[in-house]
Amino acid sequence: MPRGLDASAYLSLAPTAIKLEVDPAYFQSANTYSQLCLQPSLYQALSNFEYMLLLQPDAILLRDELIQWANRGYAYVGAPIGVTINVLDPNLLDGLAPNNTTFTQFIAGTVGNGGFSLRNIAATLNVLTRHAAVAKRFEIKGLNEDLFFAACATFDPEFRTPSSLEAARFAIEMHGAKFLELTHQLPVGLHAWDRYDPVYWRKIFSLLGIYPPENLNGITHNKTQD
Repeated sequence: MPRGLDASAYLSLAPTAIKLEVDPAYFQSANTYSQLCLQPSLYQALSNFEYMLLLQPDAILLRDELIQWANRGYAYVGAPIGVTINVLDPNLLDGLAPNNTTFTQFIAGTVGNGGFSLRNIAATLNVLTRHAAVAKRFEIKGLNEDLFFAACATFDPEFRTPSSLEAARFAIEMHGAKFLELTHQLPVGLHAWDRYDPVYWRKIFSLLGIYPPENLNGITHNKTQD
């Protein structure tokens, strides 16, 4: 939480919750939020825990299988990234990718989006330490923090992530209908469902007896997001 925030409403719902206060400057924009998620100090503060679930305001947990997924031992699990993203910097991954690798795009299907993601604390801290210079480049360029972890999933074999199909069983952001055709099951959670395929997901929610607000634009457009 931003330092100084009145957390009484949250603590009334979860009296045993532990507050972790950080500099409010990290909550000013999507860029500053991504900077926070690339700080080793964040994960050091959580080092008493094995995993963290990062669930942004426009994400929804459909069922609780978090322990089962944690037991799979992955470093990071998030929805497959649904588009090709141009980063326009062939030197971005120097020190991470093999020498002379020119990497200017994150290909659709790369694991994975950070908006609903399960992260191993020790593995995250280790990869940020191993590739500190790369993380700093992402921070300076204002790139979304989950792209750093997607790059590590691509090029660092120690940073274990599932295949895109397995990841879609945990979380979906884009192309929900296509992934459900392949997995034949709902994911554990969704991210940005109100931004991508809202009509499709509302039909699914209706079948499940879930009735979210009709208009989430206030959350979708004004939050810090990946």
